[in-house]
Amino acid sequence: MKVSVALATYNGSAFLAAQLASLREQSRPIDEIVICDDGSSDGTLAIIDQWTSDWVERRTEIRVVRNEQNLGVVRNFQKATRLCTGDVIFLCDQDDRWHLDKVARLVSEFEQRKDLLFLYTNANLVNARGDSLDRSQFDALGVTAHELALVKTHRAFDALLVRNLVTGATAAFRRDLLQWACPFSEVWIHDEWLAIVAAATGEVDVIEPVLIDYRQHGGNQIGMETKSRFSRLAELLTPRGQFHTHELERARELLARLDHLGDRVAIDKVARLRQRIAHLQVRATLPPNRFARILPVTRETMSGRYVRFGRGVRSIVRDLFETI
Repeated sequence: MKVSVALATYNGSAFLAAQLASLREQSRPIDEIVICDDGSSDGTLAIIDQWTSDWVERRTEIRVVRNEQNLGVVRNFQKATRLCTGDVIFLCDQDDRWHLDKVARLVSEFEQRKDLLFLYTNANLVNARGDSLDRSQFDALGVTAHELALVKTHRAFDALLVRNLVTGATAAFRRDLLQWACPFSEVWIHDEWLAIVAAATGEVDVIEPVLIDYRQHGGNQIGMETKSRFSRLAELLTPRGQFHTHELERARELLARLDHLGDRVAIDKVARLRQRIAHLQVRATLPPNRFARILPVTRETMSGRYVRFGRGVRSIVRDLFETI
């Protein structure tokens, strides 16, 4: 099984060398690394050039592509993954550190499970110096036992319809997924788009061991903020602006893709997505007057859609009390 790594870089000189070293030191050698740089203006390219020239291990093919125009993180990752030729592709950020057995652990799962399409793991949160914050990614996200159980029992689509649980830096997928996921959506982040399309078209799973150090340094494209109970409570009453409208747009774009894929997607999954869209339509059109929201929110509560497609009581409280 050929293994590729898709590494997207942009002004990543502060931490890139440590990430590249962790790729080189993997217990299961990587067959191919595709680096797409999105117009870095710092020392990123010099680090890449030095690293590739110094790497004695020639079993790994390294390709460096320098974008003529800045593509942005999603399209840069799309480009990198499409240039990969491996059977399994690992997504790679520029500022983390992979544990030595990450590639070996995930590849073993793909070798043993022919139907597995997408796999992700947990991560250890570290600060800019690489010191552990004593929190995992799942802790910071508040991942529940119920959510993990859904993924582990072939119901990842149901879990991911509610919210994204996947960090791309922990994930790998079979290259076949690209034929259904490309082109990537412009209103989804690349990792959550790949995960939800994979869940719609095949098997998605999670293994819980921590296999990367996920660096939090203030300059992350997408960080992992750890929230206190007070901040979570305050968040319930914070205006969400166009959040539900944006979520509705994303859901409709996903529906268009699944309709395009036809028989590749089970009918019941499309039906559940349509139900989520109906739920989002209600939430996106709630009136500003809080008393006027009681009836539509009650109806949604009785339908069970706050539980299936939202965060249950938390979503109900938010819809009743937040400022619109």
